[in-house]
Amino acid sequence: MINVVVVISDSRILIEMEGHSGYGKKGEDIVCAGISGVFQFLIVHLFNNLKREGTFSLSSGRGRIEFDSKKGDEVIVNSFLEYLRKVDKSYPNSLRIEVFVR
Repeated sequence: MINVVVVISDSRILIEMEGHSGYGKKGEDIVCAGISGVFQFLIVHLFNNLKREGTFSLSSGRGRIEFDSKKGDEVIVNSFLEYLRKVDKSYPNSLRIEVFVR
């Protein structure tokens, strides 16, 4: 199972992912590949296009993004969460999503 935790505060957003979906063999899992691709898109958009200050990392079975948020950033984070929910609906028991707003 892929565990996703999103923590949203007034000035900072943290997104952490860990695990594998178990849908297919490691390295051939379409669920993991889809989520990893969207996570990488989020990194590129936030840090290259929007020039957000923060850190990110991505390795096999793990991903982390933490950044200083600005007005409007919740839109892309909510789009990311909506994507995850749609994947979870299509591939049940592959994801656990937790969102905390502080």
